[in-house]
Amino acid sequence: MHFDSITKYIGYCLFIMGFLRVFDFIQQDNVYLMGFSIAALLITIAQTLEEIELEKNTPDKYRKIIIVLYFLAAFSFTIIPSIIITWDETIVSKINDVCVYLSLGIIFIINASKNSKKVIDFVMNKIDEILPQMSKEATSKALNELIDYDKIEEMTREAITKIKTEQEQLKE
Repeated sequence: MHFDSITKYIGYCLFIMGFLRVFDFIQQDNVYLMGFSIAALLITIAQTLEEIELEKNTPDKYRKIIIVLYFLAAFSFTIIPSIIITWDETIVSKINDVCVYLSLGIIFIINASKNSKKVIDFVMNKIDEILPQMSKEATSKALNELIDYDKIEEMTREAITKIKTEQEQLKE
């Protein structure tokens, strides 16, 4: 119950940190940012598993894995940056990049899947509305028009393009 609030407040703080960094009010070294990137990836994976549990109605199927992922995420942004070792900047940079790319990839895939599901749900709702009012011949024609996979694919691609554009604008 309170986990959602804590997560939300951490998100707000990270958002504020981003703005503070733009204006050079704060400074983080690359190891610190790597810790956050690793944490973001692990949290994204954990939340994806939680959504899969909800969608498939299999509560606690991944519970132990999710708990470990959340622990490792917390460890990544609290302890890793504080470990006193000399970090190779090339490795830190690569780990940071990989984690960011994987996190964003997962997010894009999830958003695209949700958009596809919305389109299918919309089509099925329209079918449910129209079917009772039509003859068999008209019903067959309407089904062929509604289940236009090319149109569904086109709408999905448009949604993905829109999401990518919004993400790129956020990066700028």
